[in-house]
Amino acid sequence: MAKRKLSRYNLLSDEQKEALSRNENNIIVSEKTNSFIGSDEQHRFFQKALEKFKTLCNALKIGDYIIAAFIRWSNEVEERNSLRTYDTAYSQFKNGLFAYIVSTNRTSITFNEIDTDFVNGFEFWLRKNARTDKDNPLSDETQRRYYRLGVTLLKSIATHPTTKHYSSPNLVFKQHAFSTKAARTGKTPSLNDKDWVQLYVACKSDVLETINLVTTYRNIVEGPPIGPDKRRRGRGMYGDWRAALYRLGTLYPPPKLFPDYKEFKEHDRNLADAFQHELGGVVKYLICFYPNVEAIVPFVLLFGIYIHANTGPLRTLLIPNVARETVMDERIIFTIEKPRSHSSYDRSFTVDDSDLTSPSSLYEFLIYWTSRIRLHAGIYHQHVFIFRNEHGEVRGFQSSKFDGRDSDSSWNHAIRNFIKKHNLPWITQQIIRVTGLDTVSQIFDEDILMQKQAGGQKSKAVVELHYNSAAAKARREEALIPGFHSIERWAETGGKIDTRTIPKDGDTSAATPGWQCKDAYDSPISGQVKNRLCNAYGQCPSCPHAELDFESPYSLARTLQLTEEVKQAQTYLDRDRWQATYSRVLEKLLFLWLPNFTTKEIWDAAKNINLPPLARLE
Repeated sequence: MAKRKLSRYNLLSDEQKEALSRNENNIIVSEKTNSFIGSDEQHRFFQKALEKFKTLCNALKIGDYIIAAFIRWSNEVEERNSLRTYDTAYSQFKNGLFAYIVSTNRTSITFNEIDTDFVNGFEFWLRKNARTDKDNPLSDETQRRYYRLGVTLLKSIATHPTTKHYSSPNLVFKQHAFSTKAARTGKTPSLNDKDWVQLYVACKSDVLETINLVTTYRNIVEGPPIGPDKRRRGRGMYGDWRAALYRLGTLYPPPKLFPDYKEFKEHDRNLADAFQHELGGVVKYLICFYPNVEAIVPFVLLFGIYIHANTGPLRTLLIPNVARETVMDERIIFTIEKPRSHSSYDRSFTVDDSDLTSPSSLYEFLIYWTSRIRLHAGIYHQHVFIFRNEHGEVRGFQSSKFDGRDSDSSWNHAIRNFIKKHNLPWITQQIIRVTGLDTVSQIFDEDILMQKQAGGQKSKAVVELHYNSAAAKARREEALIPGFHSIERWAETGGKIDTRTIPKDGDTSAATPGWQCKDAYDSPISGQVKNRLCNAYGQCPSCPHAELDFESPYSLARTLQLTEEVKQAQTYLDRDRWQATYSRVLEKLLFLWLPNFTTKEIWDAAKNINLPPLARLE
């Protein structure tokens, strides 16, 4: 079949054709960009991805159809709310469907030759043959994404009015291919307690060091004049680093930026020589005027520990999204955006100016520290975290929202150095977020609603799917074990030991209601099995592991009940049995435990508690 060149009108989506007929909306149609409906901000990223698609598709006979399908896909504006979406689609096509076509020598295939076997072969290739740049098999999630994008483009060609008549009658798309992959995708791990504390200490240490250094330097630059030593000549005039730093501040007052070294030397040769030969270089003093990426990374990480934000929203935190409000006390509120769900959530902290590393103090310091370079930050001028990189550019961290990309080489380099410096395991902001939310879950007794509140998720299902760490799962499973053991003991004792009658804050491991046990899995009482819950109902008073809360009316009421039941047991137990086991229990009750309840209010309260009777001892 001859390759058919589509007309420019045929490349338009149905939405665009409708918009053209109404003569409204922002429709971009040009020789350079083909067609696009959407915002100017999205258009720039769409155009870049489209040019890449065109270049790649020149090698395919079905290239024009793929390009048209990509344009239609891009024009689903409501679903394309991330700027990096277009470049991500290109990457997924290049490494997925395109790589499959090339590797199977099908660059000359026509669309009517694409059938079910072709699509199934694509799935098989992703599972068995596709490889990463390092020659590793693709992850389950990557396979799913590549397949979904490729099939979406093919379906668009197969169903669109202008091309559907070229579709093969043998083309059927499998339902639910890779549908279970997402559920099996490995979840982000959380840090253990040791590494979590080590990370916090490392961040706090670096942050305090920077705050003290910048404050010291700024006090000199913004303080009383410190002139050079005019008794000396040349670079010797600036032998005192404070005089050199003060001169540097007056030479480049805000909003001037420090130039390259050559220009600096032209401005003041003696000062430049002093820094180079006497003071260890000028670079280490520039932290006084603005952050570099190495210095600002610990601040970002510490904020991440505090507010549990996702990577992009944290690094691109905006000044307008930070406010102070007085509710009982003064609080600082950070509004964290969630671009994909078009929503946001707030994290609020008490303003604490006495703690240099509190969220409020950190924020105020960052605004002060970056004030000299903010006018040069361009589109990043409202970002809390801005820095000057090694190329002299003032910017914030790159993100999908502002740059159409999530990865930032400056961040990647700095975080590796931070990890190496402090001997930490590999960390990402997502790991910090998962660990922080896991800590919230642990503090609030696995309360998923509290975890959802801290993380800003809309549904509990999202928390369960993406933030249910292995540690949290293990804790919940561990919490079930005592329950299983209690049920087992209830059955073995014929219902005598029933933890359902014990208050929520009571000890359910002890064999007798109202009592506490130091180690119910290693009972010294005769007949008990090590590593199994003790079944010695009624014998706690004579056990060395037993404890009582002498401030608890409930414990007193149960102790009085047990005393009466032990006395009553003389009427239904064999005399020798009672004498051998329970005479000592009664002695301990009367002369050790009960006398320790000395508060009249406890006795009065115990008399008013209505409790079910205790079961017979045996």
